[in-house]
Amino acid sequence: MKIKLDKTAVKKLFEDNDHQFQVIEGLYRMVYPDYDDIEKLEGWPTITENTNRDISRLFINFDRKHHPNVFNGGLWMNNGFSQMCAGEFDLEDWEVETSTGKPRYKLDSDDADRLMAGDSNYGK
Repeated sequence: MKIKLDKTAVKKLFEDNDHQFQVIEGLYRMVYPDYDDIEKLEGWPTITENTNRDISRLFINFDRKHHPNVFNGGLWMNNGFSQMCAGEFDLEDWEVETSTGKPRYKLDSDDADRLMAGDSNYGK
């Protein structure tokens, strides 16, 4: 599924936060509205090279101001979105393909009980 990032909202994340992880989390929340229900993400959302460059620059400038002793842009490089297969999705700049980051959702206690009991209808 494709989601269009709002450039103004992305820039506001950098203005309103003091730490890299807050910005990263904010970006993932924009892409996965059910972020709080996700236990783990397998893979990464996909963006274009231009979008990656723009967000990388925002992180580099942010880190220079807030974290001058770290590798500027390093958290985004290690935990940000991917551009590896952007060509496969015909993405426009600031569009995100979410299918390349597959959420594994948290189980509530009822789900866990059914799964542990071997419920053959679990997940159907």
